[in-house]
Amino acid sequence: ELPETTVTEEEVEAEINRMREKYADISVKEEPAALGDTVNIDYKGFKDGVAFEGGEAEGFDLELGSGTFIPGFEDQLVGAKAGEEKDLDLSFPEEYPAADLAGAAVVFHVKVNEVKGKVLPDLDDDFAKDLSFENVSTVEELKDYIRKGLVEQRTVAAERKADNALLDKLVANTEVEIPESMIDDQVQSIYDQQAAQFQQQGFDMQTYLDYSKTTEEEFKKTLVEDATKQIKMNLALEELANKENIEVTQEDIDAQYAEYATQFGMAAEQLKGLISIDNVANTVFERKIVDYLKNN
Repeated sequence: ELPETTVTEEEVEAEINRMREKYADISVKEEPAALGDTVNIDYKGFKDGVAFEGGEAEGFDLELGSGTFIPGFEDQLVGAKAGEEKDLDLSFPEEYPAADLAGAAVVFHVKVNEVKGKVLPDLDDDFAKDLSFENVSTVEELKDYIRKGLVEQRTVAAERKADNALLDKLVANTEVEIPESMIDDQVQSIYDQQAAQFQQQGFDMQTYLDYSKTTEEEFKKTLVEDATKQIKMNLALEELANKENIEVTQEDIDAQYAEYATQFGMAAEQLKGLISIDNVANTVFERKIVDYLKNN
């Protein structure tokens, strides 16, 4: 059973305020810095009286409350004015990645060069028109547009959650003996995918293992349950597809590419170079299986 999707007026207003924040003007202010303001600072960090590597910058724009710096840094700059200099007594978190700084007491010498505050646009019909949403030219139409969008997002999320629960139930009712080698291969596949994701984010797997204080072998043990579940699901879906003659046709694949084209605003032919046929076929296959399970 899917839960009823509701959106409150407070949630609509919060979304509108996020939009106003996005289009806010930034202007220099003479008043002390408050949470949400941006301070331009020069800073230098010291540990035991000695400057440490990576703890120095000039002309850095920092939004107070953004959580960009270690705990306490931004809080201690609330109330500071342009031209003010402060020493911030802080400690790095125990789990900080750099071992020489983890848990260390430090002092940051900070000079505030400038304080800038946000000026939010007025919530009026002109603001609604400037957003250029289709058929939106008034504040009330903007609220309706946002409400419908939030309902749609939550409905899709609820359906996805229900689909996953359905597949989990299928796996739970599947009995199969899985060779150890198959599980090892799947664990390695998941591990390699994770390593590739880390590389895209600019750091390697060993850095993550060091940060987590674990070994490759210990980390792989945590993947066994997911690997086993994935194998069971794949085997169950294949068996169900064979029994019920569920297959993916070229017509299905073309239709999925067309759906993606509409979704991403690109030509289907363009997308074929970005999303492999195998990935598209797997998406269509899983959807057909889920549809079959729902209907039966």
